[in-house]
Amino acid sequence: MTLSRERPPLVADERTQLVGWLNQQRALAQLLDEFEAQCAQSNEIVATHSLDDVGKHPDFKAAQATLRWMLIHMVEETARHVGHLDAMRRSDALVY
Repeated sequence: MTLSRERPPLVADERTQLVGWLNQQRALAQLLDEFEAQCAQSNEIVATHSLDDVGKHPDFKAAQATLRWMLIHMVEETARHVGHLDAMRRSDALVY
């Protein structure tokens, strides 16, 4: 979520599609630390903005998205990806 913060551009790479988002060389502990830091930043944004505030990221159509829409979108995306993980776990026949 970026309502007023600068965000570095994503860098594409043939091996990983998005360097920094998918990199098998990063330790799980590092990924979890980064996730927690991002959650803290998102919580700060939510605490200091109105749900009707509009995004300001130059690389996306953020000017059309309110904080409310961004939060709902994040819930949808999280649910979708957790569903993918659940399907993968079920494919090994060890989880019923």
